[in-house]
Amino acid sequence: MTLDVYCVVTSALNPLFSFVYVLSSVSDEVIDNTRYRCLTFPIRQNCILHGFSGYFDTVLYKNVTLSIVPETHSAGMFSWFPIFFPIKVSFRPKNFGLLFSGS
Repeated sequence: MTLDVYCVVTSALNPLFSFVYVLSSVSDEVIDNTRYRCLTFPIRQNCILHGFSGYFDTVLYKNVTLSIVPETHSAGMFSWFPIFFPIKVSFRPKNFGLLFSGS
């Protein structure tokens, strides 16, 4: 499956998680990477919702960045792709309502 065919039902891209790389030789601290967050999406059209798409951007070093976010997509980037997070049961969110995920 590709995300070439999709319907944008919200104008909001909600940032979710940030990760900071720490050299393990610098610290023996165990980092808990458990992540959980509830998000709100304003729905702007009728649809059947099957899942969510996931994007990322990264700063490799100073001003060297990579992005697969549609608005800031890195030119020539063809080796990394968005991810599709399916939901178990598709449903119809209400037009011009709010969709709460993770609640």
